[in-house]
Amino acid sequence: MKLIVGIILSGLFWQILAQAEGLDCEQLRYTTKLVECGTTVIQADIPLDEQKSLIARYPSAKILSGDLTNDGINDFALSIAEHKDDGPVNRVIVLKGKHGGGYEEFAESSEIEFGTEDIEIKNHSLYINIVRHDLQETYQFNYRKGHFVLIGLDEVAYTPGVTSYNYVETSTNFLTGDVIENTVEEKMPQTEKTKLSSGERILLNLEDFGH
Repeated sequence: MKLIVGIILSGLFWQILAQAEGLDCEQLRYTTKLVECGTTVIQADIPLDEQKSLIARYPSAKILSGDLTNDGINDFALSIAEHKDDGPVNRVIVLKGKHGGGYEEFAESSEIEFGTEDIEIKNHSLYINIVRHDLQETYQFNYRKGHFVLIGLDEVAYTPGVTSYNYVETSTNFLTGDVIENTVEEKMPQTEKTKLSSGERILLNLEDFGH
């Protein structure tokens, strides 16, 4: 009970504080510490002066903060939704934090045209999650030698079976070349381990990533 009350009070604190500083925001989800400001969803613990700057510059975006370059300075990851003649598309942008404050655009993906897209920051990595009706994909990008590169991919593909849905879970590590595939058909699991060829172990830059 105390935990629930604490979460609610924390959410109300961020909402009141944001409004006091001139942001017209409503709390989106207390449990994830995100604040909705118009068409922008932003991480609530980002300093309010940076919130204002980011919301003004990147409307209709989801904006998260974390140390993506492992230098002790918070960076930003943005998922930006756009509407084009042939349907909605998303782009992912990484802003690199500067010493002493501020940020600069560092990397931007190509257009992601298919599926519902979301982003996460965990353990100095950027995760891009894409969901379609029969496929879920999670791409892990990590900062290496001045670029954000694709180091991992987890996929879950579903197909209808006789008595239940069958699915295949595939986990690919582009650094080691390891591929683990778990197949479940009619509730019977099977695991297969393989290796990528040297030509398949290409660390794709975020700028070249899109659907």
